[in-house]
Amino acid sequence: MNISMLKGTGVALVTPFHEDYTIDYQGLKNLLTHTYHAGKGVEYWVVQGTTGESPTLSNTEKGQVLDFVRNNNPNNVPIVYGIGGNNTQSVVENIKKPVKVIACGNRIGIRPEYIEIALKTNGSLHFMNEDVIDLTPLRKGKPMMIHGKLYAFKNGWVNEVVR
Repeated sequence: MNISMLKGTGVALVTPFHEDYTIDYQGLKNLLTHTYHAGKGVEYWVVQGTTGESPTLSNTEKGQVLDFVRNNNPNNVPIVYGIGGNNTQSVVENIKKPVKVIACGNRIGIRPEYIEIALKTNGSLHFMNEDVIDLTPLRKGKPMMIHGKLYAFKNGWVNEVVR
């Protein structure tokens, strides 16, 4: 997916549940229909973002939700899939492909955990005004300026360098 596809309005989809805590797929389908409106709604969906209850779902359930959204997307609305959780190390260990970390907003810098995810999965960093940041200097142990702040990678962790 090209980052330019993410212009416009995206919606972070909640994961609806039944009273017995199982996923309410009909409710999720209703959300998809409601937010798309035959081309007059959102330009992309965020699945398992911070409102998607990802920390409370098993890896199997997360995959099922993503598959459901993909299979109920006849208009090919772009999908951004959140990989977050409450334990960065566990999240990274479960990632099998390079991750494109897309940072939205205009604030300076980025949380070091997001840089770690891109770094440890051989992925990349993207900002709305800066497409791809080559993380080679960090991989080689050299401090690197990223989006206005200096970061260093040491002992498996990325930290902001305070000057």
